Amino acid sequence: MALVHDIQPASGTVSASGDNTIIAAPGAGKRIVISTLLIQNKSTTGSTAKLKFGTTQIRELLAQNQGEGMTQIFFPFYMPQGGANEALVLNLSDAVEWTYSVDYFVESV
Repeated sequence: MALVHDIQPASGTVSASGDNTIIAAPGAGKRIVISTLLIQNKSTTGSTAKLKFGTTQIRELLAQNQGEGMTQIFFPFYMPQGGANEALVLNLSDAVEWTYSVDYFVESV
């Protein structure tokens, strides 16, 4: 992994229970690498969010109250990396609103 990358931002909100693609699969022979991550429950309902590459879970958060969330800054060589051509997915236990912000780059596998 090179230490200089073209970092791209992705942010938005999702509210459907189940899998929500937040970064599309990058294409054959490429993978997503996360450098920073923020997810936050915007609703007043407790809910669980699972961050996944494809079907592989990499983080899970139970947010009982509005405004609870997670922020992570990853250091080189500890950055979560998807498999080849895997999307980044935010899976919600309930149909409530969550916001996300991800800084990432795409590299060849």
